[in-house]
Amino acid sequence: FPIRELFEIKLSDFNLVIFDQYRRRGVLPTAYYENVANYVRKGGAVFEAAGPAFSGPLSIYRTPLAEVLPGRPTGAIRTTGFRPNLTDLGKRHPVTADLPGADPEGGNPTWGRWFRQVEVVPSGGNTLMSGAGEQPLLILDRVGQGRVAQFLSDHLWLWARGFEGGGPHQEVLRRVAHWLMKEPELE
Repeated sequence: FPIRELFEIKLSDFNLVIFDQYRRRGVLPTAYYENVANYVRKGGAVFEAAGPAFSGPLSIYRTPLAEVLPGRPTGAIRTTGFRPNLTDLGKRHPVTADLPGADPEGGNPTWGRWFRQVEVVPSGGNTLMSGAGEQPLLILDRVGQGRVAQFLSDHLWLWARGFEGGGPHQEVLRRVAHWLMKEPELE
């Protein structure tokens, strides 16, 4: 696998770096995590979709990337059913405003439930969606010239499968990716 080429030589060529339920396994040297953090500060974008490993000893938070991630794990994982909800800011933010099923006639979202969420303490950014116990579920942040997003659950796939009516999984992921890459319509 060309890790040196990807994380040292060509990193600045990428529009977006995604860590999906990533856990450290000794593949990437610490210096490469620092390279990714610097990439963000210089205008790059990182999307981290957190799974249970984010709360444990193999967390990506235990690398130099912690300096740019907007949520610090508490070590707790909530496993009760919850419906993702928009925060007050999320109802106005271009990434999450007007998501299908978000606020039908002033009521609660019609989206299906999720069952796992990584608990964090926000250290920066804006929380656009909340989950179990009003904990942050989607946090966006600007770091230096770049941007970072954290989705603090690995259950977005339930919406894609239509569980309990599903939810706007494609639309929310598209909007987050476009915001990260500084698309003008989401400014």
